[in-house]
Amino acid sequence: NCRVISLKTIPVFLKLIKEIRGNHNAKLALEGVVITMYDERNTLEKQILGKIKQTFPTHVFFKTIIPYSEYYEVANLHSVPVGLMPNLLQAARPYFELAMELKEKSAKTGGQGDEEILGLF
Repeated sequence: NCRVISLKTIPVFLKLIKEIRGNHNAKLALEGVVITMYDERNTLEKQILGKIKQTFPTHVFFKTIIPYSEYYEVANLHSVPVGLMPNLLQAARPYFELAMELKEKSAKTGGQGDEEILGLF
């Protein structure tokens, strides 16, 4: 999510991952970074995305970007997945694309190799 709070919480999140690995689950791994609820019309979000992309190596990003859609809020209001809402299948398409990309990436990496991400902070 390309908001200022997201940018500020990245180091906190990565520290939490390290702590969980050290104390609870040594096999916990990050598959990559997903940009969600991105509104390309918003100049500030473009700037934040640029900063995030400068922080991480390019290969850790998923190609799929989940754009902002008011349909997600409608689905949330009804407590129904967006893909199950009548006439909203198009809004769910990026999530399906992300699922396929994750499946392909997991098959290639086996969930390994996130030390480069965790070592940034």
